[in-house]
Amino acid sequence: AVSNLTASMQYCSGGDLMQHIAPWGNQKQSRGAVLIAMNADNNFASEEVANGSASESAKMATSEEGRSSRRRKIVLFMGYLGEKYQGMQRNPGTTTIEGALMEALVKAGCIDLELENDFAKLKWSRAARTDKGVSAAGQVVSAMLHGEVDGQLQDSVIDKINEHIDDDIKVYGWLRPTASFGAKNDCVRRRYEYIMPESALGKLEGTDGTDSAGDRDPRISRFNDILAKYKGSHKFHNFTDNMDGKDPTAQRYILDCTCSEPFLVDSDKFVKVTLLGQSFVLHQIRKMIGLALQIIWCGIPEEVIDVCLSPEKEMQVPTAPALGLLLVECYFDFYNKRYARDLRQPVSMERFQDTAEKFKRERIYPFIAKRERETASMEKWIRRLPQVFKIDSEEIMGDYKMLAEEKQRGEEKRRKRLESLCPVYDNIGATFGLPTGPELETKEQMVMHIKRAFDKAFGYSPVAFARVPGSLVLIGELQELHELPVLGFSTHDTVICAVAKKLNADTILVKHVDDCFAEAALRPNGCRLASLEDDNKTEWSKFVSWGWQCGVSAKGVRPRSLPAARLMFGGTLKQSDSCKGGEVATLVASLMSFMDIHAWKMPRAQIAQMCYSWDRQGRGVPIGLQRYMMTLCGVKDRLTKISFAPRVEATNSHLPNNFCIYRVTLQCPSLTYVPQEEEGRKALLNSLQSECQVAARVLSKRLKQENFLLHKSLGMLCVAMNASVADLNRTVVHVLNLNPEEELTVEQVAEELASGDVQKLRGICGDVNNFDKCRLGQLTYLALAEAKAVDDVEMALNMNESKADMLQYICERLRESQERLSFLVPESSEEIELHKLCLAHGALSFSRSIYPKVSKTWSGSCVVAADVCESFTSKMEADGSYKIERMHPSVGAAVWAFMRKPEAKKRKKAAR
Repeated sequence: AVSNLTASMQYCSGGDLMQHIAPWGNQKQSRGAVLIAMNADNNFASEEVANGSASESAKMATSEEGRSSRRRKIVLFMGYLGEKYQGMQRNPGTTTIEGALMEALVKAGCIDLELENDFAKLKWSRAARTDKGVSAAGQVVSAMLHGEVDGQLQDSVIDKINEHIDDDIKVYGWLRPTASFGAKNDCVRRRYEYIMPESALGKLEGTDGTDSAGDRDPRISRFNDILAKYKGSHKFHNFTDNMDGKDPTAQRYILDCTCSEPFLVDSDKFVKVTLLGQSFVLHQIRKMIGLALQIIWCGIPEEVIDVCLSPEKEMQVPTAPALGLLLVECYFDFYNKRYARDLRQPVSMERFQDTAEKFKRERIYPFIAKRERETASMEKWIRRLPQVFKIDSEEIMGDYKMLAEEKQRGEEKRRKRLESLCPVYDNIGATFGLPTGPELETKEQMVMHIKRAFDKAFGYSPVAFARVPGSLVLIGELQELHELPVLGFSTHDTVICAVAKKLNADTILVKHVDDCFAEAALRPNGCRLASLEDDNKTEWSKFVSWGWQCGVSAKGVRPRSLPAARLMFGGTLKQSDSCKGGEVATLVASLMSFMDIHAWKMPRAQIAQMCYSWDRQGRGVPIGLQRYMMTLCGVKDRLTKISFAPRVEATNSHLPNNFCIYRVTLQCPSLTYVPQEEEGRKALLNSLQSECQVAARVLSKRLKQENFLLHKSLGMLCVAMNASVADLNRTVVHVLNLNPEEELTVEQVAEELASGDVQKLRGICGDVNNFDKCRLGQLTYLALAEAKAVDDVEMALNMNESKADMLQYICERLRESQERLSFLVPESSEEIELHKLCLAHGALSFSRSIYPKVSKTWSGSCVVAADVCESFTSKMEADGSYKIERMHPSVGAAVWAFMRKPEAKKRKKAAR
């Protein structure tokens, strides 16, 4: 039908065309047929034959079946000279590149007349927004346009667009992307060039301004060194208008910034600065060039760039002339990779590279050279630079030093933050802190046994193993109540938890490789479901439950939105062994498993405090916070010192090789678990904690400290006074003259803290409900003496004295510490017997744990000289009632990412 129409048009004038095409359909369809006929026969112009607007003709261009064409997302590649235009972006009342392009597209029939300047409906998008006077050799624009017939873009339309546009603008061609493409959002990098005369870099020293062939220009080298400071991610708020360092949009990433060797443009020497970045803010490139040139011409230090890139500093930066700036290319790498299967060809300048380079070399470069010769814009700008922008070099260097110190402190803070996180390893050796050898092989066999049990129980493999060691306190068992330092270590015995997600499940199943521990089921929030098993078999799972609840609560999301999981526990440390931290390790392993499957990391100290708080909620009196810290922060062959004020942190001291630690456990079949004894121990510890807090508040009041009610520990009092423990001891003795036997009743405490109102005191400090009298003098002096003993032991470990003298000195401090502990928490008859026997067989000191559970097993740790270890163990083993274990300080908790595979990301289906 179109060919018949074309034949008829050969004998018709423009006025008679509508009579021939009237039988073909309505008026709009007829106009569309005329457009196609015109494309087949170039003897007619669209304005003459359409008898209407060209936009309506293009809108209804028909195919061979008579159907009208639709607007499609199309990408235009173009270049332009920017001197006559007020920038790329449309701006009513001004001449812009987009305005001229829009007008040409309408005249060429690519845009309907009613959609002219309706950028929203056209889904118009530009890859880069160039400023006033800035040129481009590789600009990209996307929009919904007419121009596709039979599924193919008509390249002849490009010629029509260029016919209706100024000679300073040239459209190279177009491509068909997916319907979701946007030139701005899908552009990941932009490349700019800044062309300027070689003389802008100054004259060569000792020459007449010329350099011999083959010699590298030192000016270029220095300029590149200056430009290199821009590389990387920085705050460019000083390189644009009306922006401060707190604005997140000021953060920009510069991939490359280099200056080329001189080249000729119309017999004039120019240099080219190439800048490659993700995106640029308004005037950023011109200001970057301006500041670099100011360093050369004004003699200011290069450190001014570092100061200007600091978010805390605001400065005025000179703006280089716009004449030499041009956009060279826009990149869409990620988009092309993502939609490779759906694209006919990648969205890139590669197809039009030769045309763009020709336009740049024949139009843009010569124009810049000609205008520079006529106006000398760069020379005038440089001559005016010292008077307009004055910078004090001394002030700049002072600011630079201050910023360098702040940067160093920030890097140190980040380093400590990374070190504080619980580690995740990709090999089992690092997880256990062991080199290749028989011991590591034993650990691997144990882990593989847990894995096989997991596979058999749940039908698939785990993704990770959480390894959590036990812990022992060597000195300072009760110092946590005062928030004063404690010394201990993590043990080689460990709890291991294998974990994996479970899709389409509502419960968390928990099992143990040992049949004496019954399996358990947890709700999504971590609470245990009811079980018909014996309580003794299911009691261990409550620590798993507390750890999971701790994670759900800290995560701060609805439990139902979290995936279910499967857990398998095992290892050499039994959950029932509270003296070695078995309960602590189980709770921590549960939380670390939760964190691993949710790809969540936290500092060790924060993990310890969270676990401690949930332990206390569950039991009233938990295993101390120091146990959680030692479990998480242990170091191989090192003793760990835990400090609580002003923040919880750990430091390590080397363990001498003549220093052996044994754990001795009384194995007596007649021992039975007596709940009353455990409840009595809990009540005693609660009373001690309350007394310690009240004593610290009374001392704070007497020392006239502000907010004395907040200082509920001696550690916090030291922080408030900015004093060491030794300073606090001198103050208590010489300033307060505190009587070691002083005791306060509740009424006396109320008189000092709450003006005699006991009810008011209980409202402020509920701790007074747990005791009748506060042993102010005894608790204070015992706590300060214990803190001094911990410091003395740590100092002895770090001194290069005789090993024999050091061991004797440390053991004396340990024995004194045990006497102080026994004064506050009396020993049971079994503990006394165990204590005496260990010392009789050669142990230099004996330490016990005072936390529940009690009377199920009685145990303690002994320090033995290395030369008598064999004698000590043989004597203790001669009596079958005792179990002897040598304890080695081990690495803290860690996760082994076992056979982890990254989850496949769903690829979004490209719009067709």
